[in-house]
Parts: sequence; C-alpha cells; structure tokens
Amino acid sequence: MSGATATPDRLAHAGVTAHGEGLVTLTGPALALERDLDRAFLALAARWSAEEEAHPPLIEADVLGRLDYFSSFPHLVTFPIELDPAEANIDAFRAGDPLDEASGTVRLTRLAPARHVLPPAACYHVYAHHEDEQIVAAPRFVTTRNTCFRREAAYQPLRRQWGFSMREVVC
Repeated sequence: MSGATATPDRLAHAGVTAHGEGLVTLTGPALALERDLDRAFLALAARWSAEEEAHPPLIEADVLGRLDYFSSFPHLVTFPIELDPAEANIDAFRAGDPLDEASGTVRLTRLAPARHVLPPAACYHVYAHHEDEQIVAAPRFVTTRNTCFRREAAYQPLRRQWGFSMREVVC
C-alpha cells in the first residue's frame, strides 16, 4: 500500500482480514497476488536452476542455537509449547478449566522442555539440511517456502506480522 494508510475497510476490499496479534487471512485479490508473486519467485529461482525443497513447519532449537539466533534475536522467537506429559500434569490441566473465556487465553500447567522453534525464516532449514556438504566450484541454488514466525513488538498487516509465508532462494 504505497504510502497510503491501510484502513481495515481498504484491506478487506483487497482481500486482507487482520486478526490482531500479527495474523491475517488472504482471500480474493490478495490471495491471487500472493500466488502470483510466489510463481514469479519460482521462475526467478528456475533461472538459476534452483532445486526446490520442502521443510517441516518446526525447526530444531539446536539449529538456531548453533547460528546464535537466541542471543541475537531473543525478542523474535516463538516456541511451540507442549504440556509436560506426566499424567498428573495432564489431569491438572484438564481439571483446571483450561480456557479463560474472558481473555481467550489458555491456563497452562507445567510445560515440557522446548526442543523446537517455529522458524523465523525459511532459509534456516536449508542451512541445517546442507551443513555437512562440501562447497563445490560452481554455485548451487536452493529455493524453499515455509510459514515463518517473528514475535514483533508491534504488528501491521502485510508489513510486520507474527506469522507469514516466506519464499527464499539460497545460494
């Protein structure tokens, strides 16, 4: 939205529905534009003979740890949490009226250790997947797309979002 203020009505007309907390739904023209852009980036990647890869929606915490992500960007990390699987903890969660309907939050009991992270960028999977490979004389290109997450201080639809799709071409 070049310079113009994006009002909720203008966004909805374009097929963007903001859900607060940096989440959006795309329909109609916005969804078509997203698909067209992805096709354009795939065509660009094809010019470099980039191999396409598909990676999981989670990344191992140790991968980001080796890249010093937690020290560099601790404020952006989003963890997929899970309850400690001990039967007493699961029973306590179940019995504790888990959803606070007034605030829409979940009342959590003890959590299991976090071993995964929601990926902040699509390329981190590529680096981990190829980390032990030898670099050859000629460049190699890989392209991947993933849903990524960054816990920003403030959100703006289509500019700063908590969850968003990212296509990357990695050399």
